[in-house]
Parts: sequence; structure tokens; C-alpha cells
Amino acid sequence: MKITPPNQKRSERCGSARIRWWRLREEEAAVTALIQLPPSTSVDDTWQRTTDSILAAARSELSTTKPERRKIDRNTWLLTEEVRTKVRGKKRLHHLFLDNKTEDNWRSYREAKRTAKKAVAATKAAHHDEVCKKLDSKDGERFIYRLAKSRHNRADDIEKFHGVNDEQGLLLMDRKMVVQRWRDCFEKVSTKEFAHPPVPEVPPTFGLVQLITIEETLSALKAGKAKWSR
Repeated sequence: MKITPPNQKRSERCGSARIRWWRLREEEAAVTALIQLPPSTSVDDTWQRTTDSILAAARSELSTTKPERRKIDRNTWLLTEEVRTKVRGKKRLHHLFLDNKTEDNWRSYREAKRTAKKAVAATKAAHHDEVCKKLDSKDGERFIYRLAKSRHNRADDIEKFHGVNDEQGLLLMDRKMVVQRWRDCFEKVSTKEFAHPPVPEVPPTFGLVQLITIEETLSALKAGKAKWSR
């Protein structure tokens, strides 16, 4: 029996290269300046050339994602403009310190790291306050069900496939052992004979089956229920 385990979330990869359209709000003027509208000919040809010009300008100014990179589950609500700016500054100073490990670079990196942590903590606190306000509103019950469903979906793989025990009741941590445990379980399903009581037999009816007469039906209805009605 062949059992294919579900893919682990940490091995999930990004797809093909995509244009970073989420940067358009910041770079809209630069992208618009690069777009060159073609001369009008037929409808389909003009539309195709315009689309190609817009995509080329967007790729040049907004850049594209790198394909087949490991997908990182980021909290999109956390990436505000302030947090994004301070995190980028921290990373830039970190690379600067790695290139030139001096006391000043280390001090600058530590200060930027501390500032970025404060910005992330403030954003988290603001987000949690907003969640609490939603829960206290009249639509709070609907919102809490959405949160519970989202949390269940994130832990669905761990609960249904990886949360199994071995014969001694110990939780299996190795992926190959989990697959083998499921294989051993399914190989024993509906594959063994077991002793069961014999099927009772009744004597056969010889000849024609006697019809129920009207008098028998009326007498049974007087008692409250017909014996032969189903």
C-alpha cells in the first residue's frame, strides 16, 4: 500500500516569478512615466501592445519575485509602513556590520534592532486592541468563529496526520515512522476474517401465498393496527 503524506508547510515553495504589484502605490508615478502607448490599429493588437508595455514598465520599476524560493508565512497585518522601514534599516545596518565589524557599526545595528522591536511591539498591541474591539461588537460572535476556523485550518495537517502514537502510546516525531504507522493501520482494515454467528434460516413457503381477505383486514383495523401493513 502506498501512502503519500501531506506536504510540510516549511517545505512549501513559491511559484513562478510574479510582479510585485503591492509596490505600485509607492511607485505609481515612476511606472506611469515608463508606459509608452502604441499607435492605434485594431482593437486586439492595440490591447495586446498596451498590456505588454504596462507589464514591461512594471517589471522594470517594481521588480519581480524570485521563483522556487521557500515561502515565508508573514503576518501581513504586521507589515505597516513604519515597521517595514525600520526593519529594512535594521537589515541594512546588519549587513554593514558583517562587512565591517567595528564598534560603531555594532552600536548602530543594536540601536536599529531595538527600535525595530519597539515598532513591531506597538503594531502588535494596536492589532490586538482592534481584535478585542471586534469581539466586543455585535458581529463578535461571527468574528470569533472565523478566528477559530483559521486556527483549525493551520493546525489541520498536524492534528490529522502527524499527531499519531506508536504501539506503546508514544508520540511519533519522525516523518517516516508516521507514514509506516499509517500504512500498518490501513493494511489491517477489512483484511481479516472473524467468527460471526450463522444467518438464521426459516422454513420455505410451499405453494401459493395466501391472500389477505377483507374480513381479516377489518378485524385487524379494529384492534388499532393492521398486522400486515408496512
